[in-house]
Order: sequence, then C-alpha cells, then structure tokens
Amino acid sequence: MGQASHPSKAHLDAQAISRFKKERVLLQLTEDQFRDLVVRPLMLRMGLEDGRDLCGPDEEGKDCVFFKADPIRKRIMYAVQTKRGPINMTRKATENVTEAQAQLRTALETSVSLVMPREKRKPDCVILCASGKINKAAREHIQAEINDTRLAFMGADEVINGLDEYYPEYWYGIEADKFPYYQRLKEELARQSETVSIVEQSDAGLAVCPITDESFVQLYLNRMTTVEKKVGRDTETVPDLEEIPIYGVLKGKPKLVMITGDAGSGKSTSLRRLAYSVATKALKDESASMVPVMMRCTEVEKSPHRLIEQAADATARLTPDRGASFNATDLAAGLVAILLDALDEVSSDEGRAGVIRKVKEFHQTHPTCLVVITSRRTPFVKETSELTGFTTYQISSFSMEQAERLVTTIVRDKSLPAVDMNETLRRIRDVHGVELNPLLVTIFVAISDYNRQDIPANITELFKKYTEMMLGRWDKQKGLAQQIHAPIKDFLLRSLAYLMHTRGDISIPVAECRALFERELASRDHRADVEVLFHEIVYRSGLLRIVGEDIEFRHMLLQEFFAGRAIPSAEHLTGLVSQPWWTKAIVFYFGENPDKCDSINGLLGRIPTADPVGVYTAATAVGLATQACYLSKVDDKLVSFRWVLRTLAEVKDRFIAQGGGDPEKRFPELMVYLGYYLHARDAVASHLMADLAASLLEAKPQTDEEQAVNETALFWALVGLIEVGQLPAVEDLLKKFRPTDRRHFLGIHMGCYLLANIRITTASTKDVARRICNKLTTKVRPYAYQIISDLKSMLIEVRRGKLEIFHDTPPRELALPGPEVEDEPEDKAPG
Repeated sequence: MGQASHPSKAHLDAQAISRFKKERVLLQLTEDQFRDLVVRPLMLRMGLEDGRDLCGPDEEGKDCVFFKADPIRKRIMYAVQTKRGPINMTRKATENVTEAQAQLRTALETSVSLVMPREKRKPDCVILCASGKINKAAREHIQAEINDTRLAFMGADEVINGLDEYYPEYWYGIEADKFPYYQRLKEELARQSETVSIVEQSDAGLAVCPITDESFVQLYLNRMTTVEKKVGRDTETVPDLEEIPIYGVLKGKPKLVMITGDAGSGKSTSLRRLAYSVATKALKDESASMVPVMMRCTEVEKSPHRLIEQAADATARLTPDRGASFNATDLAAGLVAILLDALDEVSSDEGRAGVIRKVKEFHQTHPTCLVVITSRRTPFVKETSELTGFTTYQISSFSMEQAERLVTTIVRDKSLPAVDMNETLRRIRDVHGVELNPLLVTIFVAISDYNRQDIPANITELFKKYTEMMLGRWDKQKGLAQQIHAPIKDFLLRSLAYLMHTRGDISIPVAECRALFERELASRDHRADVEVLFHEIVYRSGLLRIVGEDIEFRHMLLQEFFAGRAIPSAEHLTGLVSQPWWTKAIVFYFGENPDKCDSINGLLGRIPTADPVGVYTAATAVGLATQACYLSKVDDKLVSFRWVLRTLAEVKDRFIAQGGGDPEKRFPELMVYLGYYLHARDAVASHLMADLAASLLEAKPQTDEEQAVNETALFWALVGLIEVGQLPAVEDLLKKFRPTDRRHFLGIHMGCYLLANIRITTASTKDVARRICNKLTTKVRPYAYQIISDLKSMLIEVRRGKLEIFHDTPPRELALPGPEVEDEPEDKAPG
C-alpha cells in the first residue's frame, strides 16, 4: 500500500506543514495518546492487521501486536513497543535507553498466545517506536547489546514520513482553535438558511431565521423497527413505530443515518439546526465538543478528494488561519459529525452511489464519527443496496400544532391579529396538491399580507404568488420608476431553471448565469437593464444563493417550479414524463396551465411502453399533473385518471418482475410490491376516484387477464380515495372488493393505518380507518409475517448495544390498532 502517483489533497496539505511543527506535536502526546492516535492507525493504514494491546498490569514488554499476510510464512507478527519522547545517548547509555533495551529484549523473547490458528509464537519483528528522535548512537548501542536481526526502529523522522504518506489527515487541525470556527459557522448557517426568506413589506426588511433557538419548530423523525414483546412465557418480535426528535440522531447509536422526506418537509433546516445547536453549545462549554461539518452532496460528488479531505477543507474555509478545525483526537473520539445535505440533488444514480461510497470509506476508517445524509424519498434511496448499513428515518408529518407554532414565530413582529392567524391556518389546511409542511406554511405566511382574499387554488398558484411578491417587493423602497417589471425577472428565472434542469444540474457558474441573462435580454431589447436585473434577481430576491463560484436556487422546489413553467409545450413532455427528475416540474407545468388537461390526454398514446419503470413513472407523473388541472373539465380529468389506473394495473407484474428498477433484483417480491404501492399513491389522490371505482365494479371482464387488470385498477381507485380521506366510500366499496391478488389488501390496510395513526385528519375519519384496519387484519397477517421474514434477511438491528439478526420466528399477532374483527366469509353476500 504505497502513495498514489498523484498526491491527494491530504498529502499536499501535509507537505505544507513544517517538520518542526510536526515534531512538536508528537512530543506533546502522552505515551497512550502516541500509541492509540498515531502508531496503531498508522500501522493499520500501512497494511498491517489486528493491533491488539499487550500492555498494562501484565505487560510483556510489547504495547501492541500486528500481523501481515505472507505467501511463505502465512503471517508475519510485528510487536511494537512505544516510548514517549526522544531516545538519545552520547558516551554511555541513558536511563531511557536502558529501559527501552530491557523492554525490547523481553518482547523478543516472550511468546504471544494466538487463537486462530491456536498457537504460541514469538514475534518475527519487534519495533521500537518513539515520539521523539532516536539518534544513531542509541540505535547502534541497543542493536549491539541485544544482537537480534528481528529488531527495527521508528523514531520521529520515520513516524512523520509514515504519517505523511499513509495517514496525512492526522495533521489536520494540529493547532486548531475551534472557537472561531464555531462562531463563523453559526453566522454562515444563519445567513445561508435553506428556508425561503420571510421579509416584512416595510423599510425594516427584517428576516426570520428558522434555525435559531427563538425560531426553530421542533421536527420529529420516525422509522419502522421491531421490539420484543412478552406474550405469556414467550418473547415475540413485533413491529413498532419509533419516533425521535431531530436532536436524537446526535445521541443515538447509529453512526450512518439517512433522513428522508418530501420537498419542503424541513430536511435541510433540520440538518442546519443540528449544526447550529452544536456550535452554540460548544461556544458556551469548554469541554470537548462535537465538530459539525456541513456540506452539500453535490459538492461531495463533484470533488475528486476523499470525504475526510473535503470535510477538513470545509472547516478551513471558516477559520482565520485556513486550517482544519478538527484533529486526530476528535476523529478517534467520534467528535466529528459530517452533515451532508440533499443527496437527491445529485443528478445521477451513479453520482449518488459515489457519494455513499465516499461516506462508507470514511466510516470504515472513523467508525465512531456520525454521518447524516438527507434526501427526498427517491427510487434510489428506496431501492439501492448502497445504503446497506444506514439507519433510515423519515421526517414525521407536520401537525397543525407545529404549524401554529411556526406561524406564531414568523408573525411575532407583524402583530397579526388572532383572527387573521386562524384564517392563515385555515387556508393552509384547505389547499390541495401538497401535504402540510414547513415550506408550505412559510410561503402561506409570506403572502398573508399580499392578498388576504385571494386563496391559491393549487401549489403552482401558491408558489407563483410567493415569487411574484419576492421579485417585486422592492417597489416600495425604490419607486416604480426604477423598478424592473417582475414578469421580466420571472422570465429570466424560468430560462435559467429550464437550462439547469435540462442539464440535470442544481447549480450553474455565476458567469454563465450572467451571460444567459445578457443573451435573453439582448434578444428582447433590454440591454441596459442587465446589471440592475442581475443584482435584484441574484442578490435581493431571496430565491437564489451563491455558493463559491456557482449560483443555485435556494430550494430545489423553486428550480422545479420555474423549470416546469418554462417547458415550451405539452409536445415536449413525451420524452420527459418517464423521467423521475422531471416529475415535479411537469406538475408545475400543468399547474401553470390548469385548463389544459386535454393536452395530457393527447400525450398518453405517445408514451414509450417498453420499460416498465418508465411506464410506472409516467403514470405517476400524469396522475399528479391531472390533479394540478383544477380548471379542466371533469370529463377530461376522468380520461386521464382512467388511463393512470389502467396503466398502473397493466404494468404491475412487469414492474415487480423487474425488481422495481433494480437490475440485480436484490429485494424480495413483497418489498417491491410495497414500493409499487407507496411511490404511486399520491398520483391517484382525487375525489373523482369514487366515480371510476363505481364503473370498475360494474365492468364485466371477459378474460382472466382483464379481470386481474380490472381489480388492480379498482385497488388504485380505493387507494386514491384513502389518500383524500374518503374513508366511508372505501369502507362501502370494500364489501364488493374480492381481488385474486390479495396483496392489495396490504396496501389498503397500510394506507388506513397511516391515516389512523400518523396523518392529520378528523376524529371520525380516523375511526373509520381503524374499522377498516380491524376488518382486514386476518387478510394481511400472512403478508406481515412475510415482511418481517424478508426484513430479517435484509436488515441488522442494533439491540442492547449488539448487532443481532431479526428474530427467526414471526410474531403471533401484529401491532394493529383496535381489537381483531372476525373476517367475513368469502362467499358472504355484500351489504
């Protein structure tokens, strides 16, 4: 294992540090620190293995033992004796030379007991390793006195050379003063808040930062896990929903954590809040504190350097002396937390996998350090095997109580009357097209003074009103005579977003952005306005931010909003509708053209059908886009939804057979089916599903194949009704629903379970959801057993501090809400 032909950034950084400083750092270490933080990691990186301690009360003269594979002697044993400080002599041996000589002799003559293979043998090589220099006289004297060819020496010179070559990151932060870093980090986190700006329509221009102690609204994470439950004399493993506050990831045992959530759910804000709170605490507490390192996954993916090098560079940018803010001691103690935001913004699966591989390489070397990644719930996150070893949480649904606290925080200085605050919350609850989340609440409050009576009809209208406000909010400060008309700014942002989205990028060089604006304005005879427009859009609108030499939208949804509205026409959607990257942009396109559902219907016959994953993605996009067409005729929307139901039904078997897009088919079939259900359920969320379900029940399929398609289409109609809370209709339709693919009951049960226990709805709706769950208990129990069995082979749980495989025996009962209800006989007449 030698140095690469092209030195890494860490190697170059190590070479820039003076040798005198390195020698001084080694001399300051205690013997234990020298052994544990320098010698053992260095030997392991040099390709040796093991590194067990052999020092203490029963010390045999050796501090630790290493092994290396050898094709002739099978394994070479190295015994390493560490000593603090220099080992020197002139004319006669000094005390430290005599002591080292005695310990080396003992090490050479003492056998070490091994387990595999079971034997007792003496070391093949004994190394005297000192944190100071070992001069020539001391080496020659010890070698002459002991007279053994197995003896080797590593003084400060050899140790420094080894660290420079094999462990250059050891020198990071060797003289780090962390307090300036914590202070600057807090300032940067507050300045570059991910959440859109909330600015008063006044000269004061006061912004609310969502990550400070005064403004942050606590968010929660949840995941499905298992717990052991005592049933009589038996102990059974049952499913359990674990929920923790966002701070819980800092204190939990998992060191590789993935946080998922939909757009605007608070992923980035939560990550920044973690870093902000750690920095705040560190500035008040002189004890050893965690060092948070915030980075974007896109910059990790683009960089050729290792994650440890990028983390050091990220901290160095925020310190006066441009040095890393953590050191080897911090890494060994697990005090470095790498916080990586927005894996979904990396444009390719290959790039995302590359980020994960960098994280795993870092974790293998520094297993006690925490790494947290955020991402939308993309197919990559759901299906890739790269995330094996990660503990995955999702951000819990945003409750009305949380929304109220957020609104109270934002309007604290606006003096908004209670009646108006209640009206704002009512509008938040009533808007369709998106679930309640922090971004939605923020935007609603941002436009609360814009036009109280104009309630946005869908998410596109909501974003449109917000961006219009942000692009035109300087009118009162500058006067209309100096203000560029907001539609021109909107046009430029649409051009920028469409270019970026077409490339699959989430950032663009500032110079290229400026050149794009110049071209677009010159072609429309607005040359003189370039500087004013560029300054107002980039620096004053709050919609973009500059990161280094690049510019990007402040939130991915904003890029998708502008890019979707820039799609030239519905004809251009044929090649885009099957790509997940474009799904939300397409929804925004039809939100901008809500009366054009007939354009969707004209698109349906041209969608490629060869790839089942592409067909499935297209059906999902069409369903979401149809929901955005709130001004289209019901008949046109019924045509689109009917196609969505039938397409999802027809592609089911091919989609599952292909592993849901996983070419290696690493996931059990039932898990792929659950992905098939979960990823498309939002696409059918419409009250119109009641009419479609009724027509599907009346259909008379002529073949078994048509019958299977018809019942799966009816399943999706029921899923859509569950998503919009029409549980009484679902309960009635279920009396006549007799699918041959009984996994459909599992999807319906899961939707009702989430509605009864997690999602926000009325008490009466939750009661109906519980009744349906109870009714389906016996139907879904075999699949629940199978899920637990599948998870047993896919996951490893951390229990009581140990790694254990899932329980071999499936539980007798499931943790389902309410008492079990006797299942109806299959031949019982409905009603």
